[in-house]
Formats: sequence, structure tokens, C-alpha cells
Amino acid sequence: MEQNVLFESAKKNSRIERNGFQAQEAKTKSDFREFYALYAQNMKHIGTSPFSYEFMENTWNLLHPENLRLWLVGKNRIIAGIAVYKYGQGTYVSYTGIDRERSRTYSVNPYMVWQEIKKAEEEGCQFVSLGSTSSDPKETHYLQKIELGGLFRKQTTVWYPFNFAGRFLLLGRSKTVNAWKNMRDFLPQSLKRGVERRVSEL
Repeated sequence: MEQNVLFESAKKNSRIERNGFQAQEAKTKSDFREFYALYAQNMKHIGTSPFSYEFMENTWNLLHPENLRLWLVGKNRIIAGIAVYKYGQGTYVSYTGIDRERSRTYSVNPYMVWQEIKKAEEEGCQFVSLGSTSSDPKETHYLQKIELGGLFRKQTTVWYPFNFAGRFLLLGRSKTVNAWKNMRDFLPQSLKRGVERRVSEL
């Protein structure tokens, strides 16, 4: 990555912090609710439906903090957040929530992603996936990811459906999920074995 690109990215991040904004990891259910409100708002803004609150809450209950991390950015109130899945040697930026009115003068999404890149490096991860993006080099998200040091490549998506129990855990009522909290470490290992088996059959 060229030094001038790193420098420009660092300048933008410093500007956000000079204006009093800070990134923090979500720790509580209250943090999660703030993230979900911004996520739902962002999805509606781009013209698509968000996952239901129940689904996202169940995902939080089952996977946080071992396999799910949320970054929040705010000053007097939270204005943006991202959800990141942790799996194997990588992390995957998956969902974004932004208060577009309050954050429009700042590059908050690259700022949050930069926090994840630093954290992933501390944890010994080999890569951070920033998600799919248009191959148009003039497209905004393309430019943002290049600025963060992103490398673009074509890849195949492996889709592994939950078995009945997995679907029930994530789509069932919250009371049911609470009864399964002691299995939170089991679910990722089960998925890992399933994915590895399916990949080996390709």
C-alpha cells in the first residue's frame, strides 16, 4: 500500500477524533439496540428491508463476544456502527448502521473499518473482508476500500444452510434463545465442521 494513501486515510480518521468522536466496542444489550436502530434506518435508506430485530438480537445473544463484534462511533450520541463476524483466521464486516444526517460531513464507515483492521491485527487474524463491491474504480465504496488497503479479487461464495435446530435458534423466540445461551460456543464449531465438510465435497 502506498504511503500517501495511508497518510490520507490517517488524516481523515484524525479529523473525526479531533471533532470529539470516538469508536468503541459494543458491550451491552443497550449498545446492541442502538446499533440495530441505525442498521434498520440505513437499510431503509438504501431501499431494502433490514433483518428483523428478533433475528439480529438472537444472533447477538448466541455469537457475542466470541464470534461477533460491533463497533460504534459517537460523541454525545451514537451516529454509526458496523457488525463484524469473527471466523477462523479472518473477520467479516457484514452490517452497517449510519445516521446519515449527523455523519454526512465525516467518513465514518472507513473510520470504523480501520478500528476493526487494527483489532483484527492484534488478534492475529490473517485478513479482514470488507464485503462485495462494484468493480467500477470510480465507485465510492471501491475508492474507500482501496484507501484502506483493500485488494479486490473474484471469489466464490459458499452457502451453508442452517439445519432445523440452527434456524430455530436464530428465528425462534428470545426466551428459547436464552435457554440455549450455554451452547453459544458450540454453534460456531458446528458450523465450522459443516462448512469444511461441504467445501471438501466441491
